[in-house]
Amino acid sequence: MAQMIERTKAKLEEARRLLGKLQAERLRQVQQATPTASPEFLLLLNTFIKTARSVLWVLQSEEKEKYDAWQSSPGAMVSPAEKAIFDLVTNSIEKRQSAN
Repeated sequence: MAQMIERTKAKLEEARRLLGKLQAERLRQVQQATPTASPEFLLLLNTFIKTARSVLWVLQSEEKEKYDAWQSSPGAMVSPAEKAIFDLVTNSIEKRQSAN
């Protein structure tokens, strides 16, 4: 049973590494006074969002009963403002990627 959560841990670690790269790229842009997001930043952001979103799917596949119990708890609720921001970022990245 202890190994069931390993894929979720691996996906979280992947998201953590991507976030570090994203932060480093943003810092590089700030230091160079780059006014717009670089293609590298946008690619990292897109990859990070996709990876972070997949954490819940992996968790659900590994521990369905626990995931379902957590999902229905008040602590799992996302505020409308948080959802709006997440949707805005996700949609703008997906549109930008499809335009390229």
